[in-house]
Amino acid sequence: MEVADEELEGIYAWVDEVPLSRPKRNLARDFADGVLVAEVVRHHCPRIVDLHNYSGAHSLDAKLYNWKTLNHKVFKRLGFVVARGECEAVCTGEPGAVERVLKLIKVKLAEQLEPQTPPSTTQRLSPTRSTAQQPVHLKLDAISTKLLATGRTLDIADKPYQRQLFSAGSGSLDPHIERELAYRQQLIDELQESNEALEIRVNKLEQLVQLKNAKLKTLLDRMQVADR
Repeated sequence: MEVADEELEGIYAWVDEVPLSRPKRNLARDFADGVLVAEVVRHHCPRIVDLHNYSGAHSLDAKLYNWKTLNHKVFKRLGFVVARGECEAVCTGEPGAVERVLKLIKVKLAEQLEPQTPPSTTQRLSPTRSTAQQPVHLKLDAISTKLLATGRTLDIADKPYQRQLFSAGSGSLDPHIERELAYRQQLIDELQESNEALEIRVNKLEQLVQLKNAKLKTLLDRMQVADR
């Protein structure tokens, strides 16, 4: 996403609105490790950014790790990712690279935070509304309920649900639904990862208990032999 000269002032002013943890002296250098980028996004969407995941970095590998984390945990929830080449350009301080990324983030945040017109009371209470006419969140809640009942995950390639999510008469997925799907799928993936990690810990604890029981049995056997 290229940045026109007349757009630079707006990007810099947008960044200046955010209370950052360290002063800005050189934008390309200060934003290279991704920490201040995380702070900018958190200022607008605090629920999707955990600043503990990002620490100041000097090496290229450490900086890229922060950007990889941003892509996986934050940007995907906003409906985009920053290409590795662009991440490397920002990390190495390539002129104009950080401005391009900040513009992309600014645009995506504006789309995410765009206020939605709530349905009228009559619409909410009407029992005759078709599925295609329902608000996005009602469609997604209904689909999520079905998926939870069957133990399946959200998949926009799933044909029965895909038909419900496409706008009538169009061949494209509603962008608001697409973002919500991506966010919910990300939550599901993270929960699955956490569950797998917990299962590994439980297995290790069970092995430790078995090992301790075996050692205790051996010790008791020795004590009984000594008493004789």
